[in-house]
Amino acid sequence: MERYLEDLLRQTQHTIKLGLENTVLAMEIFGNPHRRYRSILVAGSNGKGTTAAYIAAGLRGAGFRTGLFSSPHLVSLAERINLDGKDIDVALLKEYIDSTVTTCRRHNLELTFFEIMTVVCARWFADQQCEYAVIEVGLGGRLDSTNVHPNEWSVVTTIGLEHTQILGNTAEEIAAEKLAIVKPGTVLITGDATGWEKPLAEALKKNSATHIDSRGEDIAPDVHDALSYPFLEANFRHAVAFMRYLGVVDPAILRQMAAVRVPCRMQERTYKNRPLLLDAAHNSPAIEVIQPHVKEFIARHNQRSILVTTLLRDKELDKTVCDFWKCFDVVILTPISNPRSRTSDELFALRNNCGHEKIFMARGVGPSVKALNNFITGKSPFSVVVTGSIYLLGQILPLLEEA
Repeated sequence: MERYLEDLLRQTQHTIKLGLENTVLAMEIFGNPHRRYRSILVAGSNGKGTTAAYIAAGLRGAGFRTGLFSSPHLVSLAERINLDGKDIDVALLKEYIDSTVTTCRRHNLELTFFEIMTVVCARWFADQQCEYAVIEVGLGGRLDSTNVHPNEWSVVTTIGLEHTQILGNTAEEIAAEKLAIVKPGTVLITGDATGWEKPLAEALKKNSATHIDSRGEDIAPDVHDALSYPFLEANFRHAVAFMRYLGVVDPAILRQMAAVRVPCRMQERTYKNRPLLLDAAHNSPAIEVIQPHVKEFIARHNQRSILVTTLLRDKELDKTVCDFWKCFDVVILTPISNPRSRTSDELFALRNNCGHEKIFMARGVGPSVKALNNFITGKSPFSVVVTGSIYLLGQILPLLEEA
């Protein structure tokens, strides 16, 4: 079934078409299902996934029928559409995709992958009488297909330099794109807005929006202790601010929210009896945040360390990335199956620019696991970290499960 879905969507899955026109038309064809539930849009450069997961958990805890639309997925496409904590059934997802594509084509409307998934999620949530839907925004905000939602609440987590060829070359330009999810007369939640204060003020004024600075939210010690890592506190505060705006202040619900664990976000487990840490940090700001906690993980296990990672074409080998790689005794660089991936030769060329003596090249994710196995089956104990892209994690996870 997963292969069928991949084949069905392959023609559009790597296409980026900015603009809302086709999504608006598709929603109209299906009776505007996105208007049959209340929606919260979560945008930002980093932290969207965990913030959205916290909010969805809070709404479920408060007794609301809650949908969660997130991207990208790790292993299964069905992970993107979740209702009350359960992913949509894969066979049912196929039916919704089939009917969405077929019906739109009858109206001479061709949708991209992300447009299809946005419409499918809206149809599913509406059919299931969803009360609230937490929608993770894809690329940017203003022209992202999720922005067709008449969201009453918006969250913008962080702003960093990303997709500059599309969103802009400065933090202010990128922030303006992401803040365009704010609708007139609604509520916007942000935290630290250093560097993008001007577009924030403009968005609030233009939309007569209510602004909540989540940094002012108090978190009880027992709730804070339930978080997996302290750096997730900023994301959690966004969710707390939203729940308190709704009037939900039950400490038990807040503890449930804090206990949420998003797969491959600083997730600790073992691989061949070796400590393993999985994370989706894919850009310099995210790497800068996780680096001290990764160092603590390595020190805690008092072993030599291996990093399995990649560096996508739209990410630079800057000082932050180099310093991070130097935390490890061994670095295994691998290309991945993604159009944004650097080739093996392009990754190989990065070796001389980092100053790390033990960077090894793999020709793909499978060979990278074989190289990892060669290291950890030797006499020297190793702890293992895999990070660099959620796409890398999605492709390597099944191989780590099989081993």
